[in-house]
Amino acid sequence: MATYLGIDIGTSGTKAILLSENGTVLATNTQEYSLSTPKPQWAEQSPDQQWWPAAIESIKAVCAAAGISPNTIDAVGLTGQMHGSVFLDASDNVIRPALLWCDARTADECAEITAAAGGQKGLFDLLGQNIVASFTLPKILWLRKHEPENFARLTTVLLPKDYIRFLLTGNKHSEISDASGTGILDVRNRTWSKPLAAALDIDLALFPPLIESPEIAGHITADAAATTGLREGIPVVGGAGDQPAGAVGAGVVGPGQVMLSLGTSAVVWAHAASPAIDPELRIGTFCSAVPGEWGLMGCMLSGGGALRWYRDTFQPAAGYSDITSGAATAPAGCEGLIFLPYLTGERTPYADPDARGVFFGATLRTTQDWFARAVLEGVAYSVNDATALLTTLDVPISEVRAIGGGAKSTIWLQIMADVTNQKHVLPTLDEGPAAGAAILAAVGAGTFANVKAACAALVGTTPAAAPGSDVSTYAKWAPHYQALYPALQASFKSVARTAAGA
Repeated sequence: MATYLGIDIGTSGTKAILLSENGTVLATNTQEYSLSTPKPQWAEQSPDQQWWPAAIESIKAVCAAAGISPNTIDAVGLTGQMHGSVFLDASDNVIRPALLWCDARTADECAEITAAAGGQKGLFDLLGQNIVASFTLPKILWLRKHEPENFARLTTVLLPKDYIRFLLTGNKHSEISDASGTGILDVRNRTWSKPLAAALDIDLALFPPLIESPEIAGHITADAAATTGLREGIPVVGGAGDQPAGAVGAGVVGPGQVMLSLGTSAVVWAHAASPAIDPELRIGTFCSAVPGEWGLMGCMLSGGGALRWYRDTFQPAAGYSDITSGAATAPAGCEGLIFLPYLTGERTPYADPDARGVFFGATLRTTQDWFARAVLEGVAYSVNDATALLTTLDVPISEVRAIGGGAKSTIWLQIMADVTNQKHVLPTLDEGPAAGAAILAAVGAGTFANVKAACAALVGTTPAAAPGSDVSTYAKWAPHYQALYPALQASFKSVARTAAGA
């Protein structure tokens, strides 16, 4: 039976998964590494010193765990953190540590790009996307402005998983779903934006040719085979960014299907056959891992991270199950206690790095369990903001497939179902983006005719939560949640300015 390797170059570590052609997960392994924050709002990692060694070790360790030799693997797919910038010189050496998706140093560069594009309307026309600090293009402008000696050496910009694929195959490509998060891809036409590049005096030769996710990008070289144990000549596919790959792993590849990833952030990904684009650019439109199709992505920066913050700050001795069990005893809506989960700023629907977390509406009746439930509800309200945008764009929702650590909480999924008024299910393949990368490898190897056929064969679902009796309660409180950010926006800006000057 054929075996496929999926490799996920994550922020906290690299994960490898072995998937058989019948959908059985043979083994997984994660190799962890650290995050460097040399200055406030900076986040960096070393592609050659951290990601590549971790990828090598994860390949060897996952094969050892499965009791197979790496040279029996039939194809490889990659995924990873999106938006990161790997800067290579003419000799393909890494010039400096990569600036990551969570690096927020590029506010000025984002403003520069927006102005060059002609404002929000120009971004809508040229890209079909807003520009945010996470994206890759602002990082290139930052390098040009602040490290001109490094920019002068720059010949290639790769995304994290594309860099690892280059080391495996010797070929440089930009995979389309990941390229959608660079800030210089025209997502409607699936091509680099020549007008924006010209306006910013950016050479598009920095970006390698575009390929689709299941397309074969190259084959394992002799050097890579010697280093990893993989068999020389097996195919390596384009793969996908972590969220599009997660959607494949969850089987979200058709109309009406939506993925909710409840990890540190909360991400909504809705599959779309055409490039539906919000005129106000409040939700992102990306190329899907399904060739010729798209996905709409709403990213709420604090999802499971908000619950972790609550635990660490207010109940450090408690386990998550204790906190959520207590939250289940609190009344739905908590009599108006509302939590804004903007602990690290926000991206959807408000692209505002200065937004702050807020508890609003506490009374003498408010208990610890009510605060815990308010956190769960606040994240759900935030997710509802994203799913509501899908409705305005005529993107259908028939079911939400939940993945990530937060999806293991029964009470949280029930709150999600009630707040959004949508049925939630769990995919039977619960290995996230790495599983999606392995599925894409199976498609590229020819085991399945296409991505949709592979997902239909490999990914099922089990029921999790259906809208219940609390739907009407949350419908009553949701407008109060939605009114808070506009009412506090000016105060957020003022607080941020004061803190910056402190």
